Amino acid sequence: MVVLENVSIVPNINIDKFKSGIRELSVWAQMDSDNFVQYRHHWFANENMPDNKPAIMLYILTDLCWFSLDNVINYNFEHFRLGHANLLVPIAFYISSELFIEILEAINYLHSKSKPIKHRSIQPSNILIKHHAHGRFVKLADFGLAIEHQTESQSHTQFPNAGKYMAPEVKQSRKYGLSSDVYSIGVLAQDLFNFDINKFE
Repeated sequence: MVVLENVSIVPNINIDKFKSGIRELSVWAQMDSDNFVQYRHHWFANENMPDNKPAIMLYILTDLCWFSLDNVINYNFEHFRLGHANLLVPIAFYISSELFIEILEAINYLHSKSKPIKHRSIQPSNILIKHHAHGRFVKLADFGLAIEHQTESQSHTQFPNAGKYMAPEVKQSRKYGLSSDVYSIGVLAQDLFNFDINKFE
C-alpha cells in the first residue's frame, strides 16, 4: 500500500515549503535502505487553490506506514498504565530497546554517507513503524529539512522545526553540525524509555 503526499506553491507565499519538498526528493533519491520509508514516484501538476490562485503541486508517492513512534510511546503508557518516570516493564523495555537500536542504525546510515546527511527533524512523529520481511520495523521519514553536510566542521543556521527535540545551539540560531541529530536522539530516548535525565540525582 502507498500514500500520496502533496506540497503546493503559490507565488510569493509557499516558496519555502516547495523548496522543502524538492529537498526531500533529493535526499530520498539517495535512500536505498530498509531504514527509510520508500519513495516510489513523484510528479508536478498545475492546479488552482480554493481561492482560485494558480499553484504548482508536487505529489510524492511513498509506502504507507500505519503507525509511528508516537503510537508506540502512547501504547506503552496506556497498556502498561505507566506514570511519568515509572520504569518500563520488561516487555515494554525490550520493544523500546529494539526500536531504539534501529533508529540509531538509520541515523548512522545518514551520518556515514560520503556526504553525511543531517536529518534535522528527528521526533516520534517522523519515525514510522512497519514490519519488513527482513525483520526490521523502523522507517525514518520526512526529509524536508534534511541537508548534506560536507564535513563535520561545516554548519548551517537555518531553523528546523521548533520544539523540545531541537538542540540548544539550533534554538539560539548558532552554528550546528551532525551533533544536533544526536541531541534529538537523546531527547527521543527519554520519551521512549520514560525517564527524564534532568530529574536524576
